[in-house]
Amino acid sequence: MNEYVTAQDLKDWDMLSGTDTRPNHEPAKREPKEPRKMPVRENKPRVSSPVRLENARQYAKTISQAEAVSKALEIVTVKLGYDLTTATTTATKKARRDGWHTFCLLIKILYKDFTLRGVSDAISVPNAPCREALGNMFMACRDECPHSESELKKLI
Repeated sequence: MNEYVTAQDLKDWDMLSGTDTRPNHEPAKREPKEPRKMPVRENKPRVSSPVRLENARQYAKTISQAEAVSKALEIVTVKLGYDLTTATTTATKKARRDGWHTFCLLIKILYKDFTLRGVSDAISVPNAPCREALGNMFMACRDECPHSESELKKLI
């Protein structure tokens, strides 16, 4: 066997396929690979986790609070005619405050299990009171609201 590569060896070597093209040399035959088997997963029935159930309950509560806020804003602005955004004069400030107290009482009537955060997140009115002021309004709404509960229940 010759240890040196000759010009004929280089000429016979196919660089792209990596095989020897000489007539007496046959490329090595490879045996075909067996196809890989994928593991079969069993379809197990899904078990509802407590976290998913709690998330679904929380979502339903958020939607209910948003619907109550929407209904209360509609009653206060459309049916009772309060302007909840402007507070330029003393009279408009008082009317705005009365409107927000009426809103808080309507929320208490419409949705008993409300949370202050849920209500304040659902309010889409510009110049709405901050969460702290809204919390104080919820505490004082029965005393400060110019309308009675029975009158508001009739409007609902």
